[in-house]
Amino acid sequence: MILVAIIVAEVAFWVFLLSGLLARYALSMPRLGAVFLYATPLIDLALLTLTYIDLSHGGRSNFVHGISAIYIGFTLMFGHSVVRIIDAKFARKHGAQLPAEADTSSPAQQLKIWYRCLAASGISAALLVAGIGVVGLNGAFWLIYWLVVVVSIVILWWFTGPWLARRRVKHSERRENDSPDPGS
Repeated sequence: MILVAIIVAEVAFWVFLLSGLLARYALSMPRLGAVFLYATPLIDLALLTLTYIDLSHGGRSNFVHGISAIYIGFTLMFGHSVVRIIDAKFARKHGAQLPAEADTSSPAQQLKIWYRCLAASGISAALLVAGIGVVGLNGAFWLIYWLVVVVSIVILWWFTGPWLARRRVKHSERRENDSPDPGS
């Protein structure tokens, strides 16, 4: 049941997002578009409710209960930026003049994105711990498994994001300093 709910939530997110953008730009109905866009967090609330109802009736967690918690945590922290990016693309397509998209490759930008990952992982971990509280330790194997995954995501994201961006900058600076001066 929860796997179906996750799939429905993901499809509903994109349906609400695209409906909001189409209403805003193609139909010139910005208020209706805003209603669809602002309603997207309600999808997460519905999924959260269904997950805990299922956990409270089942007694044991399964693989998809953990996915639900991670989906909710990451959607809460990254969903708004996805909406903003797609909204800007629609706006440009319909003739709006917007500032250039931000460069996300700098170490500072990668660190900001990592902080959002850290917050998303914290939300996910809190939801997983709450799930463990609902089912008890005996039925919590998959929730504990996903707690380990959440911690691993933060660590891996650090190395593929801020750490790698800093390393690129250092290598670039080193190459600039090591290259011979063409004027001498």
